[in-house]
Amino acid sequence: MVKGTSRDELLTALEAARALEAELLQCGSADAKRRVEHVRLYLEKLGYGTLSPSEFKALRTKAGLTQEDLARILDRRLRQVRRYERGDTPVPHDVGAKLRDLAGGDGPTGYEPSGS
Repeated sequence: MVKGTSRDELLTALEAARALEAELLQCGSADAKRRVEHVRLYLEKLGYGTLSPSEFKALRTKAGLTQEDLARILDRRLRQVRRYERGDTPVPHDVGAKLRDLAGGDGPTGYEPSGS
């Protein structure tokens, strides 16, 4: 985590980047899209993935999986899956990608990182 920056601040910044990215997709500025993508990827590298706790749960539900099922598939402990859903632990990018695949390849909000 960035020194002096809280988890909530980073999640807020990621959500702002997502919203801006969606707006830029409509207006078509390639340079601006690249800059927003750069910021989003930087935030993800900080360990805050692409899924909020509610998105994580929505994807798990969409995939028809219980927390126990998902823990087995991800090779994680049940308590870790519960931490992702409560927001106690950020969802790693690889876990989010796997869950998106299990749920049919798209996020519950329609957000899909470019290049995926």
